Amino acid sequence: MAEIILGAVMDVLFQKLASGDLMKLARSEGIHSQLHKWNNTLLQIQALLVDAANKHITDTAVDFWLPNDAKLQEKKGLDDLVMEWRDDFDNSWNHTSEYEVLEGLRPHYKLRQLEILFYGGMKFPSWVGNPSFDRLTELKLRGCRRCTRLPALGHLQSLKELSVESMDEVKTLGLEVFGPTDSFHGIVFPSLESLSFSHMKGWKRWSTRRGDNDGVARSFPRLGNVSIRDCPKLVEISIDLIPSLGVLHIQGCSKEVFKSMVGASALIRVLKIENIGGLAQLNGELLGAVEDLSIRRCDELRYLCESESCKLLVSLRELEITCCRKLVSLHELPSSLWVLGVYDCDNLESISDKGFGIIPLEHLRISNCKNLKSFPHEQLESLTSLEYLEISHCPSMDYSFPCGLWPPNLRRLTIGCLNKPMSKWGIQNYPTSLVHLTLWGQNSRVVSFVANAKAVTSTSFLLPPSLMRLSIYYFMELELVSEALQRLPCLKNLHIFSCPKLEDLRETNTTIPSSLRIMHQ
Repeated sequence: MAEIILGAVMDVLFQKLASGDLMKLARSEGIHSQLHKWNNTLLQIQALLVDAANKHITDTAVDFWLPNDAKLQEKKGLDDLVMEWRDDFDNSWNHTSEYEVLEGLRPHYKLRQLEILFYGGMKFPSWVGNPSFDRLTELKLRGCRRCTRLPALGHLQSLKELSVESMDEVKTLGLEVFGPTDSFHGIVFPSLESLSFSHMKGWKRWSTRRGDNDGVARSFPRLGNVSIRDCPKLVEISIDLIPSLGVLHIQGCSKEVFKSMVGASALIRVLKIENIGGLAQLNGELLGAVEDLSIRRCDELRYLCESESCKLLVSLRELEITCCRKLVSLHELPSSLWVLGVYDCDNLESISDKGFGIIPLEHLRISNCKNLKSFPHEQLESLTSLEYLEISHCPSMDYSFPCGLWPPNLRRLTIGCLNKPMSKWGIQNYPTSLVHLTLWGQNSRVVSFVANAKAVTSTSFLLPPSLMRLSIYYFMELELVSEALQRLPCLKNLHIFSCPKLEDLRETNTTIPSSLRIMHQ
């Protein structure tokens, strides 16, 4: 709080420094004595501010002096204001004093952005949320842990972004957040586009349903982005439909919260869920409009959704699943899918019960799934749109993979750490479109790279001649690569990481093309 007042004092001082009076003073003989007086005054103000901070602003005289001197309400040019208290609440904190300080620090109504951080009062003064702040577009309330309720914010006509974080004593959000409903034709939060709640430890209930049945959106008519993160006690949500909701992020909440929010809009396009307790599978009937779906750390998730329900994901373009420890299978992949990524799912056994089918996949990435056995690699040739493929760190993979069947238009491949050692792969018939290859070499048993099929041995790996970029990691036995590099006319970049026995890339080796850029770590 001291920083706020000091800033206000300095603002006044700088105005004086730029005034005509100072120019006159500069030409007078009294400039040194006047500057000396200003210096003493500033030192006194600084001492008072430090003392106020040390007392947690508990002295009544200090409390009233600070807001009265700041006069923020007169700062017409102030667009962005951050009010921050010290984040060290204790039993000596004076809630009444805190309220009076914030009440006296009311800014000018033309303010556009406001942050109130670690405020120690139990309620907010009436100016927070007052409709007179009709230019306010962004509001953040964070760390106000003593407050038991939010201010009435529903009639901030221009408010577009609202963030509420770490308000531990708030247990219920109800219609009081809307404020009086007789303004703006009864429509509350008329301009709000983004709403975020996070780290609300005590929040249990969100109920703002008004029961209007005339088909008119009475609240949140423009709300497109909602984020609810780390609200572990929130179990009940009863809100009206949010007609414009397109982006939803739910993290660290119960499955009841997830189901309620998904049911709040039929137009959700981007859905991100993380650490949702008790969620075993999704309901495809509610996700028909979802285009981008990200699922992380949902430890109870066993299937993406029921087999028939997966067919209802008709709009899904991108699917990413990470660290879902109990995931067994994705069942049937949606036919609209462009991008699929599955990472760190230890119990995943199969990607799809029915293979890839006719799917316009462009990117397919599967990594660190240690129990994955079934992979429909025989169907890779049918994925004519696939340009990027990653299959790595899946040590239980079917030994027959890879078997020389690749997507015909593949441009980038990341592969390695599979069941079959890389030295046993032999000739793979990579497509001529492949220009970027990344190889993970743990347990590969590869001693040399070759670029001639006739030179393939039981300890070598055949590189495709079309490569422009090659990255190799953790080939612990690799010794020779320079001969292969001579037969890769398009290669421009070579990245080598942790290949301790590789010694034939010294600067004295004149067989290495001079145009090749090598990064060796």
